[in-house]
Amino acid sequence: MQKALRYNPSHAIANYRLAHIYYGEKEYAKAVYHFERALSEQADGELNDTQRMLSHMILVNCSLLLASKSLQTIKELEDSLYDEELVERYRGEILLQRMEDFERALYCIVTPTGRDIVAEERYFAEQEKCLPHC
Repeated sequence: MQKALRYNPSHAIANYRLAHIYYGEKEYAKAVYHFERALSEQADGELNDTQRMLSHMILVNCSLLLASKSLQTIKELEDSLYDEELVERYRGEILLQRMEDFERALYCIVTPTGRDIVAEERYFAEQEKCLPHC
């Protein structure tokens, strides 16, 4: 794939396939880059509807995984020395200002009828229903 992209860096299918390889290797930032290139209006060739749908679904998943990792790093850095004024200025511009909001979005319930993204509270309430009671 990489060789094909050296000759034509905007080839949609080559970017799509390489993105899947990176996703499988848990190289999420690289996967995002290549999915974006595959979906770009400037890409040579075009993905079919299924490929576009899968690309967007995996882009969401990669983004959540990358965001989760960054939020964990932010938690770890909270006690370190940093420029509080500068950090607070940027914190006000960030869309997900509360880490709890993001973390609650990460819970998914899988049932025979499908999957559902739910708040943390509902997730644990549903888990409680499934546990055998003594």
